[in-house]
Amino acid sequence: MARANAAADTLELRLTPAGEPSSWLFHVKDRAVSLAIGPREVITFDREGRPYAAYFDGRNYRRGLDGRVLEKAGQTGAPGRVRHRRVLEPREADVWIERVLGRVGQLAAAATHADPGAVPPGRLAFWVGHLTRWTAASLADHARRFGSVYRSVSILPPDQYLALVVQTTEGCPWNRCTFCDLYRDRPYRLKSAAELGAHLDAILDFLGEAVRLRRSVFLGDANMLASPQRGLLAAMEQIRARLAHVAGPPAHFYGFTDVVGVGRRDPHDLVALRQSGVRRLYLGLETGDDVLRRLLGKQGDVQAAVETVRILHRAGLAVGVVALLGVGGQTLAPGHEAGTAAALQAMELKGDDIVYWSPLIEHDSYREQAAACGWLAMTPEQMAAQRRRLEASLRFESPPLLSLYDLRDFIY
Repeated sequence: MARANAAADTLELRLTPAGEPSSWLFHVKDRAVSLAIGPREVITFDREGRPYAAYFDGRNYRRGLDGRVLEKAGQTGAPGRVRHRRVLEPREADVWIERVLGRVGQLAAAATHADPGAVPPGRLAFWVGHLTRWTAASLADHARRFGSVYRSVSILPPDQYLALVVQTTEGCPWNRCTFCDLYRDRPYRLKSAAELGAHLDAILDFLGEAVRLRRSVFLGDANMLASPQRGLLAAMEQIRARLAHVAGPPAHFYGFTDVVGVGRRDPHDLVALRQSGVRRLYLGLETGDDVLRRLLGKQGDVQAAVETVRILHRAGLAVGVVALLGVGGQTLAPGHEAGTAAALQAMELKGDDIVYWSPLIEHDSYREQAAACGWLAMTPEQMAAQRRRLEASLRFESPPLLSLYDLRDFIY
């Protein structure tokens, strides 16, 4: 497939398609291409011309690399804000694509009448052609290639949704937490240098110029620090060298870890990771209640989690700490809230850290455990209230970001 010019190529042009009441803004940016049709309709494409996001009639849409389309919207409810999200059914996703491609067709027709003094016709034709070369069939064919590039991309932290995922490992080395089924479909394995090289080639061939949309590198899967230090540093250098040829060196590296992954590292190893470009590691606290933590199958106790964050801070690394909402239900809420607030406070979090509140998504293993233990589940409204209580109890000298981390909002 032809590639867009890798050099920075931008343009901004207003066009008025036939029959439209007002002009449209066609904008080619360094990382993406957008088409603003009005205040209630915006479509965004990657630099290969593939649609990946849209805003239609008050709803946001994100098209994943695997072809799924996630619909998200917010509305006022009682109490608080009710969030709506769902993955469109295949036929609905087809209709969404048809709407996008219909707008592209209108753009192409309008471009033939554009003022040649406003933008060189060759540049406009190039970028319009880049969009119109995609059909529903070719987009579906491209999406089907996803499974040959990634085994799966289960989840990313919200601040890394636009990261370039590079799977130096697959799966989770622990994979026994009762509340999590994100990695049940694959065993844990560490990729060799040759496998990683092939993986990188496949990623870059799959994304093409769309790699420019990716602002950082996230080292998957579930525990970046499960890899031996020497191999991890070598993998990061391999990634850096490969990306430098197509999109410039990666900005920074990020990844998940746990108390075991950090605990097996010498402090000098963590400093070396920071010096090699790692900026933030994400740790699942889940709860500050040690009894509940053991029931959930988490490794290490709460004090180990607190010390893990302090160790990372001493190495100059920022952290993202994940705490569950609703875990243990209404039954264990008092202990969960008190312990979680105390643990977060003891971590001495600061301005470049993040606390993520993650509403519990019940899966079979947790649901069976909750039933056996008699835990009365929380409603979404009760989880939102739990978040408000937790945030009200925290006091930081330099406050970290406090943000929602809803697994249902993710699509890669």
